[in-house]
Amino acid sequence: MLVLPRFALSLLKWAITARCVSPGWDCAFQRNAQGDGSQHQRSQGTIRDSIKRAEQSSGYKIESAYIGVTGRHIKGQNEQGVVAVTRNDRLVRPDDLRRVLQNAQSIKIGSDQKILHMIPRHYGLDGQDGVQNPIGMHGFKLDAETHVITAGVSSVQDLVKCIRGVGVDVEDLVFEH
Repeated sequence: MLVLPRFALSLLKWAITARCVSPGWDCAFQRNAQGDGSQHQRSQGTIRDSIKRAEQSSGYKIESAYIGVTGRHIKGQNEQGVVAVTRNDRLVRPDDLRRVLQNAQSIKIGSDQKILHMIPRHYGLDGQDGVQNPIGMHGFKLDAETHVITAGVSSVQDLVKCIRGVGVDVEDLVFEH
């Protein structure tokens, strides 16, 4: 994986933003009335041009990228997770944090949505709320309040397909506000 310097990443974001904020971009992944997908092809062309400009300006070849996702299909909601600290010493360890976050992630979302991020807001230990990092503390019940960000599956799939279609691997998707 190629790691770009900060200036190159800023340049890439500028180039893609400057080129992609163009007429038709908002509906880039919707098929036109004839259903032939020409809008998808135009989107690939726009992305390809933006990547080419960024590569020329930065002097780096872009082989992979973290892709910002935004739009009306993005949703956010707060969730809770609760687990018991089961070891005899009742010491909270990283594994307990993973379990409580997994528990918070076991929310019901529609089949048309996928989880982009689950952000821990704070933890609680035996009723003591507002704990920022419970690792190393002792307790019986660990809970976590998280903020879960979801995205529309079809929008994400179309975006990833479009990016990969121009020869760029998608490292990960990142919510962009």
